[in-house]
Amino acid sequence: MVETRILVIEKDSTLRGLLIEGLRVKGHAVFPVQDRAEGLKVLKEEKVDIVLTDLPRQRARGLGFLGRIKAIEPQAKVIVMTRDGREETALEARRGGAFDCLKKSVAFWELHEVIEKALSIQYPEINKVFVLEESKRIVMGNQIDQIWGVIKQLLICAGNVCGEARVEELGLGLYEVIVNAIEHGNLEITFEEKCRAMERNSYDELLNERLSNPTYSRRRVTIDYHMLPEELHYTVRDEGKGFDWRNPPFSDPSNNLLTPCGRGVLLARIYLDRVEFNEKGNEVHLVKYGDRDEKKEENTEKNR
Repeated sequence: MVETRILVIEKDSTLRGLLIEGLRVKGHAVFPVQDRAEGLKVLKEEKVDIVLTDLPRQRARGLGFLGRIKAIEPQAKVIVMTRDGREETALEARRGGAFDCLKKSVAFWELHEVIEKALSIQYPEINKVFVLEESKRIVMGNQIDQIWGVIKQLLICAGNVCGEARVEELGLGLYEVIVNAIEHGNLEITFEEKCRAMERNSYDELLNERLSNPTYSRRRVTIDYHMLPEELHYTVRDEGKGFDWRNPPFSDPSNNLLTPCGRGVLLARIYLDRVEFNEKGNEVHLVKYGDRDEKKEENTEKNR
């Protein structure tokens, strides 16, 4: 098994020590440093898979630091850990290229889940052929560990429309939507059930229980994909009961971007240009525009 290499940039020695211990218990190789300058030096000398770091309080400096990390190691997934807990911080970090943003008070099970998710991502080699249009329908089961294999099929030509730099964020948005279709749609795992199971480290048991029940396991997720010269369209439909997308069952919407539970729809709206649900709530239409700024628009009013 290949060892995961994680760079930890944290000035608080107590927190840094806890992170080192918690990550090494999981078998990760940890490179701990106390400031960003040291972190950049390590990045130049060592190949790392994950970077755990905070950001300078000034927005421009924070985005600049993310840019420097990506310039040195473009493939590394950056997970920002913040004390302030503001949604604006999470948004700015993601738009600056961070894979995720969590509170520094995050539980280890939450941190490990985000790391595992980051490591599971495998983006396809971008198809350079100038394909003008493409359509595809994929019908998949409820195996969450197979989602990235499906997404790879949906992204092969995506760079021709939205640019290679935006393929990663498109993949993350699709992942969140498909996970929701499986967990909360087909398997009918509620927000509360998932959070409770994850806190008890029993999520796999809950998932396997639902997958062993024919009522849920026979359901399918259907994904319709259509590429136009300047737009990418995806429709994801599950066979569950749907949900009230106007009033999602999230405990604290202002902090959802900083917690692993209940933020799938919010992330989709960050990464996609349009997110539109049907009335029942078991089908969502997603649109990603090309690089022409005038074609970008906020989510449709019907989602508000």
